[in-house]
Amino acid sequence: MEGEDSGGIQEVPLDPAYGYTKEKPIKVGSGLPVSGPKAEQYYLNQLRGPNGEELQYERAGSCRGFGRGLLDIYTVTYDGLDKPKTLYIN
Repeated sequence: MEGEDSGGIQEVPLDPAYGYTKEKPIKVGSGLPVSGPKAEQYYLNQLRGPNGEELQYERAGSCRGFGRGLLDIYTVTYDGLDKPKTLYIN
């Protein structure tokens, strides 16, 4: 999944595990116009699939992070994706 340059997400992480494990959660909030859960939704609303597909997401719960407090867990899908992806957000 790639970020769309619309004033929010500016970079695509180089680490393929970034966001997919609780040890390497996505860090949102810094530089966004909102904070807390709204920052997570703002971030997720800007993500797109590899061909620009709009994502659908659902909060699946939370878990204890790797030394980072609580993380939110989201299940993400888009048209053409074989199986849902799980994202961890701090």
